[in-house]
Amino acid sequence: MLTEGLGLMAAGMGMVFSFLTLLVLVMMASARIFKHFPGPADSPPPGGISVKKEGRGSKKNLAEVAIAIAVARARRERRE
Repeated sequence: MLTEGLGLMAAGMGMVFSFLTLLVLVMMASARIFKHFPGPADSPPPGGISVKKEGRGSKKNLAEVAIAIAVARARRERRE
């Protein structure tokens, strides 16, 4: 029975080792493939989202935070 257990353990460890080896090979191949594609563009994100250059404590930012908090509270109250 001990011999069967050791054989099963060796088979399991061999399967894990072979799977991890295959995983490393696939990742190396995909890295070589994706190396030929260009990187991310410097264009603005889709959907008309703009990045604001205002400070952390600006009134506009505080108003947006207050609106987001109010929406979150309203959604939570609707669920209850």
